[in-house]
Formats: sequence, structure tokens, C-alpha cells
Amino acid sequence: MVNERKLKKSRYLIAFLITLAIFIIGILVGLVMSGERKGFLEEQNQIQRLDYDSINVQYLYLSNLLKEERDCSTASNLMSVQIDRLGVLGGKLEDFIKNANLDSGGFDLLKREYTINELRYWLFSKNVNDICDDDKVSILYFYSNNDCGACRTQGFVLENLKSEFGKKLLVFSLDSEFQLEPMLNIIKDKYNITATPTLVINEKKYVGLKNSDELFNLICLEYSQKPNQCLILK
Repeated sequence: MVNERKLKKSRYLIAFLITLAIFIIGILVGLVMSGERKGFLEEQNQIQRLDYDSINVQYLYLSNLLKEERDCSTASNLMSVQIDRLGVLGGKLEDFIKNANLDSGGFDLLKREYTINELRYWLFSKNVNDICDDDKVSILYFYSNNDCGACRTQGFVLENLKSEFGKKLLVFSLDSEFQLEPMLNIIKDKYNITATPTLVINEKKYVGLKNSDELFNLICLEYSQKPNQCLILK
């Protein structure tokens, strides 16, 4: 009986030690992963900031090019490339937030930088159109991430049309509910944005989801010289 009791105690002790070891290992693994995750977030944050700094420098160069040399063709082409790159950065930002769980403060800072750059290039595109008579169509797309299934659909439609029209179509996507950038609120007030999705196409506002054919026709109406895409009946 004594041996059996000792055996039971030994089993309990072994079970306890194993459980304790697993618990300690779990804590250590968690600490290591937290450290790696923190390093990953800091690295990605730095990459994003360098990308935005690069865009700012390129914007200054384009402004100077347009102002001093009136090299409209070069300025227009470079602007289109950078706007496309800005769109890619926006997608990377959203994916990064979803996958890496960036803290809300860091996300707000990055999103504010992104929003400012969207508005900056939108204003610059308006200057290019005014000075150079650049025949491009510009779209401000106001969306929401909350309870707006139509916004997701509208985003897909815009992506497809952007691929179809290429550099002749500029799309600037703005989160209508983002409150931390005052300039965004100024633009929303200007166009009286009260619902999503809403599109502003060359200063003309359209509320509600527009399917591919509807939006295609609205875009084509804005060109002075119709691109080849608009000459094909839809």
C-alpha cells in the first residue's frame, strides 16, 4: 500500500511538472513571438514611412517640373505612375493592418499619411488638367468599411475600369468615416458627402452603387477626345 501511494504521488508530481513545463514553454514562446512581432511591426512601419516620404519628394519634383518647365507630358505620365503606386501602398497598408494587428494608434498615423497623399495627388491632378489641358478623368471614391457591402462591389468595379482605361483614369479612394484628417472633412463638406458609396467624377457627384456599364458611360462622357475604349459599344 505504501508503495502504491508513493507511486501515485510520483505520478501526480510528474504530471504537475509536465504541466508546469508546458506552461513555462508557452510563456517563453509567447515572449519570443511578441518580440519578433514587435520587430516586424517596427520594420514594416519604417518601410511604409519611407514609401510615403518618397512619394512626397516625387510630388515636389512634379510640382517644380510643371511650374518651371511646363513639361506637361512628363509631369502627367509621372503623376499617373505615382498615383498607381499610391493605390498599391493603400492596399499594402490595409493588408498589413489585417495580418499584423498593428495597434490602432499606429494604424491611424499611417492612414492619415495615406489620406493626405491621396488628396495631395488629387489636387495636383487638377492643376495638371488646368495648366496642361490634360484629358484625364478623375474620380474621388468615398467609401465606408462599416456595413457597406455596396462599397466593396464599387471598389471592384473601379479596379476593373482603372485597368481598362489605364493612365486616362485616376481614382482616389477615401474612407468617408476617417475623422483624423481635417482636409478630408473639408472635401466631404464641399461635395456634401452623406452616404457611401459616393463618386465624384470631374466635379459631378453620383450617390449609390454604379455598375460597370453605368460607370463606364459616365466616365466616357467626361473625355474631350474619346479614348479607344469609349468608341467600342458596351
